[in-house]
Amino acid sequence: MAKKQHQKIFDSDTENAKDVIDENTNDLISKLPDEVLCYIISFLPFESAVQTSFLSTRWRGLWNTALRLVVQYGSVEDIGSATVAFADHIDEPHLSIWRLLYHSNLKMFRNSRRLQFHFGQGSILLATIVANEILHLDFSKGMDEFPGEFGWHFETDNHSHWPGFSSLSKHSFPPYIFVKTLHLISVTCLTSEAVSSMVSKCLFLESLTIKECPGLQTLLIHTGHNFHHLTVFNCLQLMSLHIKAPGLQKFRYGGLLPRFKYESSSCLKDAMLDFRGGPSYDPLKYTDLKASEILPDITNVRILTLCRWTFEHIQIKFLNHFLPEVSRLCPSRAHWPFQLSELRELWWIDSSMDKHNIDALLTFLKLCPSLEKLFINIDPRSYFIPSISHKHSSHEVAEYKRLDHLKVIKMEGVMNEEEEIISLAEHLLEVATTELLIIAKSHENRLCRLVKVQLSNRNCKNVPPPFQEKKYCYKFVEVEEGYSDELCFKHPHMDL
Repeated sequence: MAKKQHQKIFDSDTENAKDVIDENTNDLISKLPDEVLCYIISFLPFESAVQTSFLSTRWRGLWNTALRLVVQYGSVEDIGSATVAFADHIDEPHLSIWRLLYHSNLKMFRNSRRLQFHFGQGSILLATIVANEILHLDFSKGMDEFPGEFGWHFETDNHSHWPGFSSLSKHSFPPYIFVKTLHLISVTCLTSEAVSSMVSKCLFLESLTIKECPGLQTLLIHTGHNFHHLTVFNCLQLMSLHIKAPGLQKFRYGGLLPRFKYESSSCLKDAMLDFRGGPSYDPLKYTDLKASEILPDITNVRILTLCRWTFEHIQIKFLNHFLPEVSRLCPSRAHWPFQLSELRELWWIDSSMDKHNIDALLTFLKLCPSLEKLFINIDPRSYFIPSISHKHSSHEVAEYKRLDHLKVIKMEGVMNEEEEIISLAEHLLEVATTELLIIAKSHENRLCRLVKVQLSNRNCKNVPPPFQEKKYCYKFVEVEEGYSDELCFKHPHMDL
């Protein structure tokens, strides 16, 4: 009889079976006091500790209590030593020698993933270990209202050049040098020196994010071959950016366009160049800038974010520099000296979509023969240079290359009349050789899909004059609820 009941339970659907099992399970661990459960969680890696919240409602939120916040006080000079002791958690148990050296601090940090360090007059550093080898340093709390200007120089040693490095054991090094991902938020002139000193010792650093650093005017990044990912966001006073990173593969920048000096190799595969706020300099005054001082090398990128005004700005530089020679050798390529043959996903940002701006987009698409997904963001706040738009308003788009791989086009933002959006969609349909899925998402989050309608069926109301002689027209229809999730494609940079 028991066997039959057992069989009956597992013959039902999986969800019902789980309910029966849960009801009959004597969960002794969950009945333990909070203090004991938190002690158990404190020994888990960060990701595993967070996942305990899914075990049951009993476990929900315990991980946050277990990984408690430690509060310390000191001076600016103490930031480095406090962070070093805190970061000992990053490379876990084999670093017993360094655990002995920092024993007094480590006892306090044992169950912690967050450090609140008070220094100066009301300044606070919040350090967080998000996961093993990932460290966040946030100075935004208690920051000076008017911080001074400063320049920043990041340089990490290339450990591969050290004699006999490969034969050294991890026991030979302090734990903080094994940080691979570092996030720096709201660093100022007061704290930049202490942070730079610590970063210089991170021999295995692979990824660096710098966000919202007021007063930062010049930034020099000099790293080894193991460094692959650099992100700079909202450092609105940054005027000059010098990158020397031979292994850089991802570069993401959001803010005003600085003057670039880019000495890395052409292995960049992922570039977010969101300069919709405009340049940090007057482009009409700096007419002597070379193209390489405006953009990094994007020749081999597979994922790209670019503003229309930036493309036109760089296009003029290339025209001035290359036009005589390129026109003589290959007139059809006089507007751009290379193609982005590896580009698969493009996020194009523009202030509007009038005829000139559509032509600019079509001109750029000529350079992207392998493009698969196109995302268009219409942001009226996006910068544009009036003199460039009027003087160079004629884009040659008649001989564009057809795109054989383009599958999806998604348009978002503040849209004007539907007629203009349909006109843009029709131009894009002419570029592609495959059947396209074209989606439009308004700023009210309405999701619509472009469909072709036979005019003979009288399904097109108020057909504009250009379409009256055609047998069909296009219109956007709202996507039904439940189907919209399948159409919510996102460019990889949109959630950053």
